[in-house]
Amino acid sequence: MGRRITGPLEMIGGSGESEAVSAHELRAVEQERMGKFLMLAREPEVDDLPLPVNIQGIYDYTVQVAENRSAEIVQSAEDNAAQLIKNANEDGRSIVESAREDAEQVGSDIRKKATEDACKIRDEAEKTAREIGHQEGVEAGKIEGAELGHQEGWEQGYKEGWEQGHREYVEVTEQVRDFLQSIKTQKDEIFETAETDLIGLVFDIAEKVIHHQISNDQVTYYAVKSALDFAVGSQKLEIRVNPKDIKSLEPHHDEFHQLVSQVEQLEIVEDEEVDLGGCLLISDFGQLDSRLETKLSQVDQIVRPEN
Repeated sequence: MGRRITGPLEMIGGSGESEAVSAHELRAVEQERMGKFLMLAREPEVDDLPLPVNIQGIYDYTVQVAENRSAEIVQSAEDNAAQLIKNANEDGRSIVESAREDAEQVGSDIRKKATEDACKIRDEAEKTAREIGHQEGVEAGKIEGAELGHQEGWEQGYKEGWEQGHREYVEVTEQVRDFLQSIKTQKDEIFETAETDLIGLVFDIAEKVIHHQISNDQVTYYAVKSALDFAVGSQKLEIRVNPKDIKSLEPHHDEFHQLVSQVEQLEIVEDEEVDLGGCLLISDFGQLDSRLETKLSQVDQIVRPEN
C-alpha cells in the first residue's frame, strides 16, 4: 500500500533540482489535460467543417476587377487626351481669330488713311489746276489779248491747267491703287502665315499629347495587336519594341500567338531604335513600321506638305 501524500510534492526537473508542487496544483493540471483530450475526442460539428472554396469564382472575380480597372484607366487616358486636343483647338481658333482681327484693323486703318490722302491730293490738284489755269489764262489774255482775246486766253490756260491737274490726279490714284493692292497682298500673307503657324501649333500639341500617353502600357499593347492584323500567311514573326516596353508585353505573349495561330515562331525582342509606344513587325514578307515617330512624320507630311 502506497504512502499517502499530504504535503507538497517534489517535481524533479532535467537539471536534477527539485521543485515543490502541491496536490491541488497537480490535480488542476490533470483536469486541464483531461479536458483537452475530451475536446479532441468529440465529433466535429457542422460549423467546424471547412467550407468548400470556389477557386474558379475567385479567379473570375479577380479577372473582372482587373479588366474593369484597366478599362477605367484607358477611358481616363482617352478623356484626358480628348480634353487636351479640345483645348488646343480652342486656343488655335482664338489665335487665328485674333490674327484676323488685327490684320483687318491694320488694313482698315491703312485704307482709310490712303483714301484720305488721295482725296486731299485730288482736292489740292484740282485747286492748283484751277489756280494755274486762271493765272495762265489771265497772263495769256494780257499777252495775246489783242489777237485772241481775253476769253480765249483764259479758257486755254484753264484747259491746260486742268489737264495737268488731271494727269497728276490719275498718277496719284494709280499710286493709291497699287498701295491698296500691296496692303491686300500683305494681309493675305499674314493670314497664310497665321494658318501655317496654327497648324504647326496644333500638330506640336498633338505630338506632346501622344508622347504623354505612351506612358500607359496599353499604347504599346494595342500597337502590337494592330500590327499583327497584317501578319497573314507568315510562318515566323519578330516583334521589335523599346526595351522599356518589353516587360509590359510579356504577359500577352500567348494572346498574341493566338491572334496569329498559323505562325510557328513568334518572338518579342528589344530594339533601342524603336521609340516608346511603337513596334516594328518583321515577317517572311518584309517589315511593318508601326513606330509612333513614323506615323507622326506621315501625318506631318500630309498636314504640312511644304515641309
